[in-house]
Amino acid sequence: MSVSSAPVAVIAPRSPVATATVATMAFLVMLGSGVIMPAVRPFLGEQRHFSEGTLHAFMSVNMLGAAIGAPLAAILADRARAHRAVCIALALLDATLLGACTLDLSGPAILALRACQGAANVGVLSIVLSSVARDRSTSKPHTTTLGVAGAGIMLAVALGPAVGGALLRLGTVAPLRAAAALALVVASIAAGSPTAFDGITPRGSRRIDVRTLARDPLFMAPALLAFAERFTVGCFVVTFSLYAHDVRHLSDGETGLHYSLFLLPFALATYPFARGTERFPRGTMMTVGGVLYGITFLTFGWTSGVGLGVALMLAGLSSAMVYGPSLCCVAKVGTGTERATSMALFHAAGCLGMLLGPAAAGILSAILRHAGFADPTRYATVFMVAGAAQLAAVVALRSPLRRLREADAALERAPGASLTMNPQQSTSR
Repeated sequence: MSVSSAPVAVIAPRSPVATATVATMAFLVMLGSGVIMPAVRPFLGEQRHFSEGTLHAFMSVNMLGAAIGAPLAAILADRARAHRAVCIALALLDATLLGACTLDLSGPAILALRACQGAANVGVLSIVLSSVARDRSTSKPHTTTLGVAGAGIMLAVALGPAVGGALLRLGTVAPLRAAAALALVVASIAAGSPTAFDGITPRGSRRIDVRTLARDPLFMAPALLAFAERFTVGCFVVTFSLYAHDVRHLSDGETGLHYSLFLLPFALATYPFARGTERFPRGTMMTVGGVLYGITFLTFGWTSGVGLGVALMLAGLSSAMVYGPSLCCVAKVGTGTERATSMALFHAAGCLGMLLGPAAAGILSAILRHAGFADPTRYATVFMVAGAAQLAAVVALRSPLRRLREADAALERAPGASLTMNPQQSTSR
């Protein structure tokens, strides 16, 4: 393994306005995703009378569309070097599809639109975040922009459901229409920012090779940790609601507060942990965060009151300790490669985990119920399996994470070197 000292293209660092532009677009994209959530039951269930299975499918099929469609859109943007144009087109498509979901359509038609909408939504997010990778003027990742954008994403995730719930006072379709309007705002910002996407994929860039990515710890470790983290979240979302209601006898308001205890620390800690990669090894931060995250999940089914609140906050903090450094890694995958593609594949891994997590939790819970286990044991088992999956991912990635630590150590010894790792060299040990 070695840290490449090959020269890289130097692009002027971002201005504060450009940083704010990227962070704002990332925030709005994810806010649009979040405001939809409270409308699913009243609009599709009560007003349109779709089955409960259709409601669950509506909240998951977009992840399938994103896992498949977002990388394809990013490949198009990279190959044509038309990131701004593709971003605008995808944002407009996102708005159109969200609007179409409010029409009087059949369940299968709604789900098909939702799958395409997920691809457009995550495609926009991937291209926006890949614009950070244009900042190659320093050996360290552009941690300020990445941290602010990452924090904006998590803040939007935390605020989205609350905003969507408030919009329901205007009607059951109001959240969907608001999400469409936010997508139009993103398209407008992209159209008004002609230099925001410059230099993402310079001329002569190498095409992404999946085999090369699989050998590159800058991609492999973040992508698989993203899959594991999203898988655990998928196991958590529905299960925790049932656990809070059936076992801890919490009200809906108290349950929402507990979700906030997880999400808000995640949002607030993403920026400082991304900036922390300027002083601490990324591999170490991701390892410690992944282990702590897995351990806290093991405790969810056995704690209550203050103990449960503390565990949720630690889970949010440790998840941010993984996510912030992961963004910094993926933004610097390779030298002269297709950056939007690598960022889209990173998010596709997370979407796949989020797709499988709820299904795994539901199947496991049903098996345990059929076997006669009581609710407290069933839910605690789901949490423990999710935590074990996260810990298993950290163990499986010990070699890539070690190589990341070694890369950072080499960078400290040679501050003028590039962060980019040569995958062939890194596996020739």
